[in-house]
Amino acid sequence: MQTHARLKLDGKRRLSIGKLIGNDVTGFSVTKCEDGRLILEPTIDIPAREVWLFRNEKALAAVKIGLAEAASGKTKKLDLSLLADDE
Repeated sequence: MQTHARLKLDGKRRLSIGKLIGNDVTGFSVTKCEDGRLILEPTIDIPAREVWLFRNEKALAAVKIGLAEAASGKTKKLDLSLLADDE
């Protein structure tokens, strides 16, 4: 679904687009085209400690596979008591 809105600049030449974006969006990547158009790509900040996953294609692919398997019900329960230290 596409939404079209005509927005006007305020006195400081700003636009308010908050009502048009999702709650998780924290910023935008902006591309300025040669013809003057601006393309806004919504972004979401992630903690620095999680960036490694998005930079590691193999790990990210494994996570995506795991999420898809979980979504389709291909999961098993583990007996975590086997990991307990009996001493």
